[in-house]
Amino acid sequence: MSGDIAAKDNGVDKSQKYDRQLRLWGDHGQQALESSHVCLINASSVGTEILKSLVLPGLGQFTVIDSNTVSGADAGCNFFLPPREIGQSRAETAVAYLTEMNEDVTGHFVTKPLTEVLETAGYFQSFSCVIATQLSETELVTVSEACWQSNVPLLIGHCCGLLAYARLQVAEHCVVEARPDNALADLRLDRPFPALIDFLNTQDLSTMSKKDHSHTPYVILLHKYLTEWKNKHGTAMPSNYKEKSEFKKMLRAGILVNEEGVPEVEENFDEALDKANACLCPTEVPREVQAILEDPCLETLSGTSSTFWVLVSALKRFVASEGCLPLRGTLPDMTADSERYIAVQRLYWTKAGEDAVSLLQYAHEICEEVGKDPLSITEGEAKVFCKNCAFLRVVRCRSFADEVQKPEDICQQIDDELGAENVHMPLYIMVRAALRFRDKYQRYPGACEGKDDLALFKDMVAELTKTWSLSAPLSETSMCDMVGYRGSELPAVTGFVGAVIAQEVIKILTRQFVPFNNTLLYSAVLANTATFQL
Repeated sequence: MSGDIAAKDNGVDKSQKYDRQLRLWGDHGQQALESSHVCLINASSVGTEILKSLVLPGLGQFTVIDSNTVSGADAGCNFFLPPREIGQSRAETAVAYLTEMNEDVTGHFVTKPLTEVLETAGYFQSFSCVIATQLSETELVTVSEACWQSNVPLLIGHCCGLLAYARLQVAEHCVVEARPDNALADLRLDRPFPALIDFLNTQDLSTMSKKDHSHTPYVILLHKYLTEWKNKHGTAMPSNYKEKSEFKKMLRAGILVNEEGVPEVEENFDEALDKANACLCPTEVPREVQAILEDPCLETLSGTSSTFWVLVSALKRFVASEGCLPLRGTLPDMTADSERYIAVQRLYWTKAGEDAVSLLQYAHEICEEVGKDPLSITEGEAKVFCKNCAFLRVVRCRSFADEVQKPEDICQQIDDELGAENVHMPLYIMVRAALRFRDKYQRYPGACEGKDDLALFKDMVAELTKTWSLSAPLSETSMCDMVGYRGSELPAVTGFVGAVIAQEVIKILTRQFVPFNNTLLYSAVLANTATFQL
């Protein structure tokens, strides 16, 4: 059985409804979210928490696959499966309650068993992303292989008591708008462009009034004193601590003093001193971007290649020609009068526009060479790419099926982490052992009264450690805790982990920000998370 609950047009202005998130990922990010269709396998507590955090910001559509009915255990841990729905379809009930949270979202449900659903070849191809929760290892391997063949991203979520596990599987995920928190300003003080030099040469600090002197943008101050530094030392940029200290001393000496010889309060000079170290860094291609420029994908471009790789190829030609990346074109806030700040800002913006045009020309040339329609790459895409080209990232994850079937590739890494007493790696072994336990005994360890599951679980862990050739032993306490959790989903844990996984789904759908690669572990006992690339 299957069905859907369609979205309703309530006449609400979406720019107001989604105002807060639009400031985060923009109109194009919101459009990407609203055009996406996500599939959830199992309306578990963590699964519905994930969907809740996707429905609220305006996901386009979602489908829930679940053949089970609501049980008393579900009602005790899942906000979207209340006691009055016991005996009803979990999928249909979850969809009904989730769509109530946002009338813009359409929900679908499928009540067939997962094995029956997967009999349809390429079933997952119509989805933007698949989320699998609370499945056994065998089921996860089957879903993993199906998603990998369809080239659809897969996120696995699993909660067991106070522990949680998340796994991302995506063959290739290209990110243009990585939006790093600690990005340095792109001022190009070591290689100023002609228009900027012409403007800076019109600024004479020695003839300015006190007001103009204290409102000169610090980019002008740094350039002026850097020019003086070059004339005095004959080197391009202060490169070590001693030289930078001397440069700052020179800069500090430029602060005006009053008649009594006391330095005036000039915030722009304070800003220049504060930003000097960051702004004096040489203009270079970041290591991560250089690796992308050398990626083998650039050697096999064709008419079906993505816009990202065509633009990367164009960027490689731009760097070969100009010796640097395109100018970002943004200017940080600074103490300055409006007239000169806007003038400098316009110079950077204009130069960035020129670089974007050059990049677009390279991209169109490449399109013609490989048989791709040049008009498929727009000026807007080139501008966004140039603005963010210093932060490009390509995430490639191995499949979960490959991780399970070829454990020898990660054995040494796991053993090294255990040997270094990493407190999170034992959680990974516990989760993997619990998944295998469920495969073998059709229940989670500890879920059945009267069974000596602790002994059985210890045997399962011992089997894993032997298979993986792990030398570091696992504590008996951690195994006792895992059995004591009885495979339960605790709302406090599923709520947090659901939000974390939903955040990663949004990164995948909007292609903004960088998702983790590829394993995330959470301990509510330690109240922290850790990621591993396994």
